[in-house]
Formats: sequence, structure tokens, C-alpha cells
Amino acid sequence: RVLGVADGVGSWRKKGVDPSIFANRLMENAKSYVDTDRDFDPLSVMQKAYSQICKKKEVKAGSSTAVIASMVNNDGLMKVANLGDSGLMVVRDQKCHFLMEEKQWQFNTPYQLTAPPPNWGSSPYGDQPEQSAVSSVQLQEGDLVVLGSDGLFDNLFPNEIAEIVSHANQKHTSLFTQWMRPALSVKATSELLKERVFVASQDRYRNTPFSQDAEKHGLRYGGGKSDDITVIVAKIMRRSELQIGRS
Repeated sequence: RVLGVADGVGSWRKKGVDPSIFANRLMENAKSYVDTDRDFDPLSVMQKAYSQICKKKEVKAGSSTAVIASMVNNDGLMKVANLGDSGLMVVRDQKCHFLMEEKQWQFNTPYQLTAPPPNWGSSPYGDQPEQSAVSSVQLQEGDLVVLGSDGLFDNLFPNEIAEIVSHANQKHTSLFTQWMRPALSVKATSELLKERVFVASQDRYRNTPFSQDAEKHGLRYGGGKSDDITVIVAKIMRRSELQIGRS
């Protein structure tokens, strides 16, 4: 019922900090909170997960963007909280049906949750979960929900993502096409999407969302953007057939 992606800020490496530690701890805390308190509100989950990091000083330093989505009830309504430039989209009928808003201060400067090192003082630092973009979307059976870090959404346009995951999951009517090209599981679909994103990120001549955005801000940037790539693909189906793919 709850999905999330946290993308650690790589610049912490220059200070000797592994950026994945904060991001991983944030998602671990989120899972623990959901399992224990059964609170499925995405903003509440993010608040509790981040608060625990700060109060218990679980990491020495770090920052991360975060997107959390959840089915709060059993009525098909999915709520989303997004802080930063990770993202979420819903694919329906092979098209982008819903695209979650990002939160950025300026070009390539996303909002982010931060655990400051001890020498930065004890007062709250950086952005807070309450600054997240919050939205909701009514889902229906057969929808594909795609979550990803900015490595996904900076390199592929929403229509490209929709085409890849839709074709991978497409059920064919004839037995011959089913045998020649069977529909992929969501796990295999997420792996395929990750591979396509990586290829796009290495293409110096490709038109990408990042290169377009850079041009809008008066910057010259050609092709894809090399970055960490995290992808989750989930398909809305009956509980007995539930499957989730991660890459």
C-alpha cells in the first residue's frame, strides 16, 4: 500500500559522507513506521521517518529528496507527497495519466531533507516534509504506477516512459504474439525501464527533459544526464495478483 523513493544528494561525498546512508535510513524508517502505526498518509510517513533521523541522530550527515505514495483506504485513491525532483507518474491506456509535481528552488536545485553534521548546530536545517508537493489520483485496475529518482525523469519524457512500460506489460490477443512476445512482469518491466534510462543518460546527442530545462534557463547542455537511477513499477490489480517491480 505504500511505495517510496529517496535519492541521496551526491555532493556529500566531497565531505566524506556516503549519500546513500541517509536515503536508505529514511526509507527504512518509513517502512517501520507504516508497519507499526498503520498510518498510510504519505506526508505523515515522511514526517515521522525524517523526525526519527533528526531526534535520534541516526546518521552523521546527509541529504535526500523523497517521494512517497500510498493507498490510504481501499477505494483506489492514491495520495502522494513529493519533496524534491524525484517523481511519480500513472500510466493508463498507454499514456501518461498523472504526473506528480516536483519541488525545486531553481534549476537543478531540488528541495531536500537534511541531517546536518554536529558542527552545523542543532536548529532545524534545510527543507521540511511540510514543504512537499501533495496530491492525489484515483486509480483503476490495470494502471501502472512509476516512481523514480531524477535519473529517470531527467532522461526520459513522460510519453517515452509510458510507451516503454505499456508495451512491456501489453497482453496480446493472438496465441502466436503471446508466445513470441509475452507480457513482462512488473519486475522485468522495471529492469527494462532502468536499462532504457541508462542508455538515454549516456547519449550525448539525445533531446532530454534535462537538456530542455537547461536551455530554458539559458544554459547549454546536450544529451542525457549521468546520474543514479532508481525505478519502481507497480501495477494496480486484484490483491491476489499483486506484484511490484524494483530496480
